[in-house]
Amino acid sequence: MSDSPEKAGKEVQIELIDQPSIPSSPYSKIRREISEDDLQSPAVQRLLLGEVDRLQTQISDLELIKIKYHVADKQTAILNEKIKALTSHEVLYGICLTIGSAIIGLASLLWASGYGIVAIAIGSVLVVGGVISKVLK
Repeated sequence: MSDSPEKAGKEVQIELIDQPSIPSSPYSKIRREISEDDLQSPAVQRLLLGEVDRLQTQISDLELIKIKYHVADKQTAILNEKIKALTSHEVLYGICLTIGSAIIGLASLLWASGYGIVAIAIGSVLVVGGVISKVLK
């Protein structure tokens, strides 16, 4: 087949269309230079004061968000450390149970040589120690 996806992908060219951006403010197309005569106009002064008020409100909102971010960042760091501690306890619990159970299981092989009771005791201590570590944490 000559219309394989690989060839089709190479032949297709993507054309980027420049879409006119929608102005975020009705004042975005206004001339930016303000003369001294314009500054004397009460309408211009009101517009500028309105913008100053709006920007001060945004600044106070952003400062509040910044404070909340730092609080959340600290809480995240604390919780990450707690997770690390819990993970280490889970690993200790799993290792103690696994090794203790394996030693108890191997006790039957060591019974003939006289070390079976010792193996059962060591395995039991590991299993009980793992369970106790789980209960205490």
